[in-house]
Amino acid sequence: MRTPLLAIVVSAGASAVSSGSFATPPAYLITDVSTLYGPDTRLDPGSVAAGLSRSAVVGHSITELWDHNFHAFRLVGTQLTDLGVLPGDEQSMAFAANAQGDTVGVSYTLGDLEVHGVLWPAAGGMVALGPIEPRDINSAGAIAGSIFVAGASGTRHASLLVRGASTDLGTLGGPSSMGLALNGSNWVVGDSMLADNRTTHGVLWRSGGMVDLGTLGGSGSRALDIDGLLVVGFADTVAARPHAVRWTLNSAGAIVAKTDLGTLPGATTSAALSISGNEIVGTSGDLAFRWSSGSMIDLNTTIDPASDWILTRATGIDSEGRIIGIGRHHGLTRGFVLTPRNPADFDGDGTVGAADLALLLGGWGSIDALLDLNADGIVGAQDLAILLGAWS
Repeated sequence: MRTPLLAIVVSAGASAVSSGSFATPPAYLITDVSTLYGPDTRLDPGSVAAGLSRSAVVGHSITELWDHNFHAFRLVGTQLTDLGVLPGDEQSMAFAANAQGDTVGVSYTLGDLEVHGVLWPAAGGMVALGPIEPRDINSAGAIAGSIFVAGASGTRHASLLVRGASTDLGTLGGPSSMGLALNGSNWVVGDSMLADNRTTHGVLWRSGGMVDLGTLGGSGSRALDIDGLLVVGFADTVAARPHAVRWTLNSAGAIVAKTDLGTLPGATTSAALSISGNEIVGTSGDLAFRWSSGSMIDLNTTIDPASDWILTRATGIDSEGRIIGIGRHHGLTRGFVLTPRNPADFDGDGTVGAADLALLLGGWGSIDALLDLNADGIVGAQDLAILLGAWS
């Protein structure tokens, strides 16, 4: 006689609970970006995840070349693609991708005073952008970056590139500035030297002018990302310590609020590197963090402690809650991707399946908060319906 499936999963659930193997699973599942050289190389650094969009993770990695030069990569699903370099160059880096997967970065040769801007379209190939360092691209294809000033070696100005036409966005009185990110309205953020040629302030460039974003009472600041009317970066406090900061703007681009995001416990410095809605990620005391609703948490506390990762910088977050960054995996520098665990994935294996069903059935009628998916105070039929709806 065949044993009913329900009996099998109930038995499995009882075994899992009684064995003590069922514990609170991590909030995120972590994936090693690997390298263009392969997953097991001992070369370090190996890879850096720098930009995240709905369709791709981009960055740079060592290659299989004899000198292991860095090449830009694009990761779509599990496919890691070497984006290559412009003719005559040796290395490349990708900084950002838009929702379609179009990617921007630089191609260069070590020792060059200026890099060459590159667009790697999602459809393939590459487009030389000239003497510009592109740092971000929006869904309309506008690019924020820095152009190199003719006749002033090593000097650059923030710029906006729209349909092939580049606009010099200027400075706050000093010789140089950098454009680092933009939103869907082509508002660009970055930093600029002041007239004293020593101090750097975060800047917003919008149609009609620029806004000095100021500091948290100290001397300097830098704006690193923008989402809608929210800008993040870091700014010096009165104690001369850089802290992660969020600037809130109005529709005219004026600052209406400035929030010191603080630091992780025991750390004295922090920097916000990316924002999506009300979620912010960055680094504090050389540990990656996520900030939400006034609370900063160490992302190392949200992954499986047995994974042998130390997450040092969270460089990107998207609207689905995925986070990318840089860390040490088995002691080697690697890019990572954090994916929020489905609440019904009780065993934290990345799928919702029979083992999770067994655990829920094993806790049927209890008040176990982890198994109570609809938070009504008891594990029952509605929780089962939620689990089955999430079945992988």
